[in-house]
Amino acid sequence: MQKKQGTLFHPQLMRRRRNSHCESVSNVSARQASHCIESAAMEALSLATRGSGRGLPPAVAAAVAAADSLRLCDSIRAAALEVPTCRRDCRTLSRFVGKVMLVMEALHAAMEQQQAAARAAAATAAAAGSSSGTAQPPINADVAFGSPLPEAFLVPADKQQAQPPLLPPDALLVAWAEAAGDVRGALSAVADLVAACGSMGRLQAVLEAEEMRGRFAAAARDLGQALMGLHALRPVAPADVAEDAATAQRQLAALRFSPSSQQEALAGALLRAAALQRVWRRSGGELAPLLLEALALAGLDMAAEAAKGQAWPEPPNWLEFEVRRMCDGAAAAAAAGDAVTEFFYLQVTLSLLAVICGAWSPERQLAAASNAASSLSIVANGGADGAENVRQQQSQQSQQQPQAQALVGGKAVQQGQGLLARRLQQHLAAWAHIGSSGAGSGDVLVSLGGQEAPPLPASSLAVLDRLTEDTLALLLSAVRQQGSHSLVHIDPADPSSVVDALAGPSELSQFTAALLIEERVEGGTDGERAALAKLDAVPKLMAVLQGTRQPALRTTIATALRHWARDSTMRQALASAGAIPALILLLQCNSSSARQAAARAISNIVVHSEANKIEAAKFGAIHCLARMLEVHEAPLLQEAAAAALANLAANSGEAQSLIASAGAIPLLVEVLRCGTLPAKQHAARAIRNLAGRDTQNKLRMAEAGAIPLLVALMAGGGDGDRATRQAAASALSNIACNCEETQRQIVTEGALPVLCELMLPSCPCGATCREAAAWTLSNLACSAEVRAELGKDPAVLEGVVAGLVELLQSRSDSAGQAAARAIKNMSAGHHNSSKGMIAAAGVVPLLVDLLRSPKDQSRKAAASALWNLAYRNNPNRKAIVLAGAIPLLVQLLRPESSEGCRQEAARALSNLSCNNEVNQGNQMVEEGAVPLLVGMMESAGPTGKEAAVGAISNLACIKSHQQAILEAGAAPLLLQLLQPGASSGCQEAAARGFGNLVCDSLSDTLRPVAYQAIPLLVRVMSSGSEGARQAAARAISNLVCSDVTIQVMVAKSGAAPALLELCKSPGEDLREAAAVALWDLAYDCSLGREAIARAGAVPWLAQLLLFGGQGAKEAAAACLAELAAVGPVVQQQIRDAGTVSLLQNLQSSSVPEVALAATEALRSLEVNSSRDSSRASSTSHTTASGTVSGTISNTAASSSATAAAAAAAAAAADEPSLARQSGGSSSGAATFAKSSSFGRRSAQALSLEQVPPELADAEAVGASVAVNSPPRAAHLLPPRPTGLPSPRISPRAALQ
Repeated sequence: MQKKQGTLFHPQLMRRRRNSHCESVSNVSARQASHCIESAAMEALSLATRGSGRGLPPAVAAAVAAADSLRLCDSIRAAALEVPTCRRDCRTLSRFVGKVMLVMEALHAAMEQQQAAARAAAATAAAAGSSSGTAQPPINADVAFGSPLPEAFLVPADKQQAQPPLLPPDALLVAWAEAAGDVRGALSAVADLVAACGSMGRLQAVLEAEEMRGRFAAAARDLGQALMGLHALRPVAPADVAEDAATAQRQLAALRFSPSSQQEALAGALLRAAALQRVWRRSGGELAPLLLEALALAGLDMAAEAAKGQAWPEPPNWLEFEVRRMCDGAAAAAAAGDAVTEFFYLQVTLSLLAVICGAWSPERQLAAASNAASSLSIVANGGADGAENVRQQQSQQSQQQPQAQALVGGKAVQQGQGLLARRLQQHLAAWAHIGSSGAGSGDVLVSLGGQEAPPLPASSLAVLDRLTEDTLALLLSAVRQQGSHSLVHIDPADPSSVVDALAGPSELSQFTAALLIEERVEGGTDGERAALAKLDAVPKLMAVLQGTRQPALRTTIATALRHWARDSTMRQALASAGAIPALILLLQCNSSSARQAAARAISNIVVHSEANKIEAAKFGAIHCLARMLEVHEAPLLQEAAAAALANLAANSGEAQSLIASAGAIPLLVEVLRCGTLPAKQHAARAIRNLAGRDTQNKLRMAEAGAIPLLVALMAGGGDGDRATRQAAASALSNIACNCEETQRQIVTEGALPVLCELMLPSCPCGATCREAAAWTLSNLACSAEVRAELGKDPAVLEGVVAGLVELLQSRSDSAGQAAARAIKNMSAGHHNSSKGMIAAAGVVPLLVDLLRSPKDQSRKAAASALWNLAYRNNPNRKAIVLAGAIPLLVQLLRPESSEGCRQEAARALSNLSCNNEVNQGNQMVEEGAVPLLVGMMESAGPTGKEAAVGAISNLACIKSHQQAILEAGAAPLLLQLLQPGASSGCQEAAARGFGNLVCDSLSDTLRPVAYQAIPLLVRVMSSGSEGARQAAARAISNLVCSDVTIQVMVAKSGAAPALLELCKSPGEDLREAAAVALWDLAYDCSLGREAIARAGAVPWLAQLLLFGGQGAKEAAAACLAELAAVGPVVQQQIRDAGTVSLLQNLQSSSVPEVALAATEALRSLEVNSSRDSSRASSTSHTTASGTVSGTISNTAASSSATAAAAAAAAAAADEPSLARQSGGSSSGAATFAKSSSFGRRSAQALSLEQVPPELADAEAVGASVAVNSPPRAAHLLPPRPTGLPSPRISPRAALQ
């Protein structure tokens, strides 16, 4: 056998096998192998004819099965070329039948040769034993069976471990016989299927598309399982044959047949229209177009008059065959007890004849309307008597036709085909006119109200003459039976009659009643639906659903439940009636239409009901729906399953976890790749909801390849896919929410240009799609790189902002919320130049107007956007204040607002109050913001407290506001927020607020609080975040400037070492704040100077002179000027640290303040050094203390009593006297008087512009220097945080 080369079979080998239909496995020729197969088959057949066949030897049974299989393969391949219906699927299956045939031929030849080799080995062993006269040990069956094999049959050495063990000869023959029998059985099913396709009419094939698709899938599955049975024969089969069998099995498992969704939907619509036409006694106006569509799908030729509803001039050639096949289908359904299918086939057949005969032509409908009007006139004039007269006249006319009457009762064939056709013409005219043959008794056609049916066109008789007598007789019998149907007892206008029909014994009446209930529930009023519920329609529907196996009836009931579940009040009633487990059981049936209807019903029942979602998951709905996603040949099933999974995942973390664990995410991504457009839309919705809050799900989606597919889906053009583009954009928005990895991948896949295009006002995508794009853009704009990319092209940014403005102008709360979120994140950052352009586009008044929205989320989004627009942008602050935002923001602070609204409003007020250019601070106080903010400081959550104290901190910058803040009780709350248990953001804001309240002066009300705040601020400087430490340092600075007693207490509190540690920080702002605090602590305070010197500050102050910023250099120089008054030891330390040269260099600084501080530091060092020298020469002691520790210890001992005295009499304490006492007790160094000291820096108000605390940890970007060694190079300063929290599109559930 020739080796396989890259395809399933080598082309030359395939051609040779097709021609010969048999192939040798080794050097045996094809003719010899075929002869062996035919001989074995003839022998097996002869044995089978003499017995039952059950006791055949395995070799004979295998030969019979192989021969039957080969004959079946030949017949299947030949028949598949001639079938009129399902041609493509038959030929697809035929190709695999050919592959099976080649495998069976090769295996049969191999097994024959194996048996011959085994027999030869056994004979040789027996001969050797008899010649020697000694008993021989039993021959190893495995070796005897396999030793004579040619080299071509031996398994390669590298594959021997993967092969199954070689069975003994007898077991191998049994396995071969069973496998061949299984293949024969599978091929028999394929042959029956192909034969059914050959005998089926084309219209019948359209109506049975769902069943045929299932049969083809089952045949392929059975054939693959039969090939699996050949696995035991792999050791004796050639390698390429074994590989070909395995490949064919894998391909059969993945085989997809032609989609039949259009045919299935059309068949369902035809059945509905036929039943409603019959029960409502309507004309065929609704049925005729559907029937013409079915004829077009079947590929049947139609006359040009068909589109106009006219009679066809000539009957089509296919009429007899198609009508007879439909009649046969009705007969088969009747024999199976399926009244619904029987009714369906007969109604479609009669409708087909009515269409061809022109029974529903416009002219005939006008005549019918005229007859109806005259009939109504007769009834109105004569009442019941007039109607009875009309019936009697019609009866007399019918009695004058003895020949027509003789046709009834089985005498149609005897009277001739022409009479049958005319009789059928009369019946068809009445049937097409009113959808009924009358009362069902007798052969006279009585119409409703006594009106007479208009006659059919004359050409219709020629059409009916084309039918055979047998067909005409069958049709006449079927038409006459229409009147005896149970449907005539159903009054569609009476709800009680309809509901009572559900309890009837006929599935046809149950189906019609369910259909009428579905129609009333879907399109009726609330009163009609309530009337049905009052009649216990739901329990009766559930009883029918649980007791029937009829697919159409199941589908109709599930559809009725689906429409009923659109009402939120009925969902719980449906769940209580047991709808959920019954529908989930329906998901496992064979009917795809029933499964689809059940999935859509479940999709609606679980909307906004967590309990229903959990119940559906408990009964296995998720697994069933996930499996439905794998049926690629049924796109409607995929659509329904994806929609149900989307609704199950909406706002349910438990359901989301179960859906992901069921393996649905890769299946949904596969639907995105190759599903229909509606299926892709529902899959995108499901992915959006699954990605809501679960980061692992987002990463799974990215790994499965969802992001590029969603980007491509979002970029699709045309008006027909707006909903799909919206769903894709929404899915990308949730995937990007709070997940940097997916955000980067979305940008990498090219989503930004598509989103910018969707945001343009000129884009025809629509407002909803633009809204979804705004959500996605808002989440992506959390990244500084994305914001920079958007700002590169002003034209693109202008278009995006114009789209956001349009969304804000739409007055839609959801659109406004999306636009506000996008504006918020796009305007983030310290140095974002886009803020001005965004505000200039006119968004500020629209955002202020959005603050008036009744929706809480919209107000929150607007306040957030204003918060960011006001950040470090004075023109925007002014525009926001002038637009009237402050009263609305203050109103959002009220307790009746949500926590999120209050928090965002406080943040916006915080940033707006950073200055008072347009009197905004006074306006906030006048509107009552202070008590509301203080209330938030006490009762809000951590982030709310942080926002409120930030606003209070900024308002405290203005002196006139401080009294109102203190009266509102803010001071004790600030102390609470400085406690170790508070968040870092609260500590920072509280420290700033406290520093602002004590700026320049300390009131009697605040003094006790200040005493308690000192140790808390020191602790914050030691263990708080960088921002909190900086704020605490500035608060300490303001405290020591406000009061002498406070300055002494700070000096004794251990603040100096904490401030010195801050001087070692890599942050320039933090170093400057610490240096300024040290300067203020040392000013004219001996205790402060000594504490600073004891902490070892001189070397680090020298480092600030070299590497610090301008503010840090000024403060360090001024602090050194104060430290020079401590004594000679400190003076020597200053000189040893190299500060003299550094100060001399700073004297030429371009910053006047730095130059002045350096000059004063040099002067202080010189003056204090000379005074110390003169005092040392006049004293009697021989040496001064050699260490700074001795000096400082003496100074500390001397100053303890004075510190206690100052604390006791704070108002009378004289700081210069403290300094003199300290100095006198140590080295005798003179201290500066205030007049000779470098000017003291006044306390400063500290405004706080709030940035999102969520990204406070992401601000370290630049290089930093180790804090345990003096810096050697300039610091690279990290920027402030620029990112913003990511909004998330809330999962939505869509009703089906």
